[in-house]
Amino acid sequence: MLNNILVPSTSPIRSMLTVPLEWVSVDMEYIRHENKFVPIEFAIFNIEKMEMLFESFIIPDFDFKVSKRLEQRGVSKNDILQKGKSIHEINSLLEDLLRNKVCVFWNSSFDLRQYPLLEKYAYDVRCCMKRHSERHGPYNLQFGDHNYCRLEEVASEIGFTPASGKNFHEAAVDAEATAFIWENLDKATIPGYLDLVQRNTVDDYIKGLYLEDKSETDKDVEGSPSPIPF
Repeated sequence: MLNNILVPSTSPIRSMLTVPLEWVSVDMEYIRHENKFVPIEFAIFNIEKMEMLFESFIIPDFDFKVSKRLEQRGVSKNDILQKGKSIHEINSLLEDLLRNKVCVFWNSSFDLRQYPLLEKYAYDVRCCMKRHSERHGPYNLQFGDHNYCRLEEVASEIGFTPASGKNFHEAAVDAEATAFIWENLDKATIPGYLDLVQRNTVDDYIKGLYLEDKSETDKDVEGSPSPIPF
């Protein structure tokens, strides 16, 4: 018989909450300031659910000008100031949001160099560009390695099309495109349940091939030794 164990109320037992690990793609758009790239737009896309998780402009903590790319999209400085969040607000939000996330970047080395805190906030990080190039990038004989490819080219090649009125080089679009590519890489490299074959099915198949082979051999050369099945 088990006895109840009494735990004093002052015992330092801490509760623990386990949360599922999630895979998300992350993209940022930048402006130039004092020869540096500064994040101005941020987006997180849930790869498993294929839906946008978070997107926002980032208000720099210095006087800034919008880039030509943003101007072409019709984004003004006032739009960013009115709709965006400060870098301190973004940091606080991401520190909590990314703790159970594996973050997939198209070019992780570049993005993490501009925003190194993301690697600290995230559970882990991955580079989609590198993963794609290792399997599908054109081979470079001079360097003996596979070349990297542009996000827009790869996404378009495998069938991704931005929503109406949207274009590449927008954080939300590029994050979704990265998720689309990563999901396709998963389908090509990770076997699903339907791709697995049971051992007894393989055994039956081999036996069937052996019996067919043996039958044909016996017809041609009577009394000859049985063939090896594999």
